[in-house]
Amino acid sequence: AVDIRQNGNILLSEGFGLADMEAGTPWDPVSTIHRIGSVTKVFPSHLLQQAHASGAIDMFAPISDTISSFAPLVPASGFMAGGEVSWVHLAAHTSGLDREGPQDALSPDFNSTSALAAVASRYLSWPPGLVPSYSNWATSLLGNLIAETVLKDASFGAAVADRIASSLGLVNTGTDYPSEVLAKM
Repeated sequence: AVDIRQNGNILLSEGFGLADMEAGTPWDPVSTIHRIGSVTKVFPSHLLQQAHASGAIDMFAPISDTISSFAPLVPASGFMAGGEVSWVHLAAHTSGLDREGPQDALSPDFNSTSALAAVASRYLSWPPGLVPSYSNWATSLLGNLIAETVLKDASFGAAVADRIASSLGLVNTGTDYPSEVLAKM
């Protein structure tokens, strides 16, 4: 699917393939719904920038300065000689957290409380800030912690809808899918 706009005008809106392969339904620019997937990776970082700009947090400071229960396990003494995990480490994929966490970040049960409990039960793979390694878990954790704990939104999805998508006019974009939307996917 391609949608190109300039100054509010649609220049091109085309879809290719089928919206539903089993039913043979062609893609439609108005009614076809897509999961936005990894495009959402920029949203936690955007929320981080908002929280930093408002003075709610120092994004370079350790997360534990804001959330004392953020306490990943470390494999040996001296392991954290370079410092604790910061907000920027989560955003830059240098936190030392694994690629995937013990929870599905798309699960309705994934929230800051369950995520912090999971962090406290996992070892860092390497010291923060040293090794860049893609981490879905770190990105999901960042989004949920910033939204729920720092910005005090109901959820990451609510923060994306209220603080990002609505200001861009993306009324059908988000991370929370009501049952009527899921039925169309």
